[in-house]
Amino acid sequence: MLFELCNEPNIKPVIWSELHEATRRVIRASNPHRTLIIGCVYGNRIKYLKDLMLPDDDPGIIVAIHYYEPIQFTHQGAPWSSKGRDQKDVPWTATVEEQAAVVREFDQAQQWSRENNRPLTLGEFGAYAKAAMKYRRIWTDFISRQAEISGLEVELLAVRR
Repeated sequence: MLFELCNEPNIKPVIWSELHEATRRVIRASNPHRTLIIGCVYGNRIKYLKDLMLPDDDPGIIVAIHYYEPIQFTHQGAPWSSKGRDQKDVPWTATVEEQAAVVREFDQAQQWSRENNRPLTLGEFGAYAKAAMKYRRIWTDFISRQAEISGLEVELLAVRR
């Protein structure tokens, strides 16, 4: 068993740092060796790993990332998504450019992991059902393979909303 302190905290990084540190201390009082999952702000997006501040003296933390890029593809037609709700018929065909964008972000995550000596888990990824199935298959397969290549632990093979 492990504890995930908050899924996709959408608050300013400094507030999240204070909140997860206070929560971590409470948990450590009764569970000093339990593994904790802590993600970064704004949807656990890779680009916000740089803002995640963790204690140096607690090796029992795994950092969660989520992957829903490009959002115009993965969230097309999703009523809750400001960037995707009005999108439709957006393809993802694994072009060289599309693949390179994913590889770049996963490489960035791995670099952060190495520099901060923290394991990562890809806790969520997926595309909303309004995207064409043929493109969702291509995207999901590529993201899965890239996660494997990057050595990411994958909690869920795909999140279907």
